Formats: sequence, C-alpha cells, structure tokens
Amino acid sequence: MPAQQGLSHSDLQGIARMFAGARHDVELAVFRRPALTQAGNEFLAALAQVQTVAPRLRISMREYRDNETVVERAPALALFAADGTDLRVRFAGWPTGYEFSTLVGTLAEAMRGGTALQASTLEALGGLKQDVQIKVFTTPT
Repeated sequence: MPAQQGLSHSDLQGIARMFAGARHDVELAVFRRPALTQAGNEFLAALAQVQTVAPRLRISMREYRDNETVVERAPALALFAADGTDLRVRFAGWPTGYEFSTLVGTLAEAMRGGTALQASTLEALGGLKQDVQIKVFTTPT
C-alpha cells in the first residue's frame, strides 16, 4: 500500500479491516515545517484517506519549532492516546512506501490497545532495568 501513488479502494478496504477492532481513540501529531516537499504532500494526502476509514484516528498538524521537545526534527510523527498520554512512538521523516504500511499497522495496534509481541518478548522487556530507545533506520530504494 505505497503512500506515494495514493491508496486504492482495495487498500482502503484492507486498512478499514485493520481498524475494525479499534477500541481506543489516538492522535497522530504531524510535525512539519512550513514548506512541504512533494513526498510530504503525497504522504498527507494518503494519511487523509486513512482517516476516512479510521474514525478513532485524530490527526493534528503542528508546525515544528526550534525549541520543540516532542520530536528531534521535522518532518516527524508522534503518537498519543486520546487523553494526551504520550505513547512514545515516533516516525522521523515521511513514512512512505513500505514504511507507510508500518505506520498503519502501528496505528491499528494502538487503537486496539494491544501488542503483537510474543509473551516471551514482553517478559524480556519487563526485565529491563532502565528505559531503552530503539531506532530503526530505513533508506529509500
């Protein structure tokens, strides 16, 4: 479901099925600079399409400022619960192509209030003695 070509009817139907079990409202904060690139415009158009089939999704547009404390740079996305609780999920840059699928899956999981992690993984994570920051880097192909 690449974001850059827009989403097909079939893509939107699949996305709607992913959100079918949603129980929680979430906010996706989009941090951007005033001038958008073509990739930014295409991403935002695809995100607007997703919102049409995800009634529990609220998108807020925020102008990035130099003293921003939520994200390190723009463009970036941050995920919050409806009550404003930071879910501590960030996307740096515009998640297009395969990364768009990752964003949609992350949103659906947050709205369901669960996780796809295995019990053994959750147990190992529960044993951590301090916070960890995990960064995943991808490059366009």
